[in-house]
Amino acid sequence: MDDIARDANTRPETRAERAREAWAAYTARHGDEIADLVADLAHLADTKTPGSGLLVLTRAESHYTAETD
Repeated sequence: MDDIARDANTRPETRAERAREAWAAYTARHGDEIADLVADLAHLADTKTPGSGLLVLTRAESHYTAETD
């Protein structure tokens, strides 16, 4: 887990705020489905390392779970 995910002092609201700029840019061009942005980010990961999109999604789920418990 990276340093951001380990930071127990960062509240979910703060984490959401960090994503707001990317979300605003995405929705301005592609609509407002968060799942589409998440899927597109997985595809982006595949362009960096083929086959890594699902790994990124799994890791993100692990981080999310740790950060919301």
